[in-house]
Amino acid sequence: KTLRICDNVKEAGIRLYTITFQVNDNGTKEMMRKCATSANMYFNSPSSSELKEVFKTIAQELNALRIAK
Repeated sequence: KTLRICDNVKEAGIRLYTITFQVNDNGTKEMMRKCATSANMYFNSPSSSELKEVFKTIAQELNALRIAK
């Protein structure tokens, strides 16, 4: 169900970022990687400090996208 929802979101033209936080299950990580619009829009964050960096990275990408448009 999750991947079907992700596909619907992407088909609607929405850029989809995914993040796993403190997830050890490789199957879940792979599902979230497939869910993202592209592989580089998936982030694995095993710690709070890395999670903060992930959000900074996403914010910078979104800001650059907005400036480009």
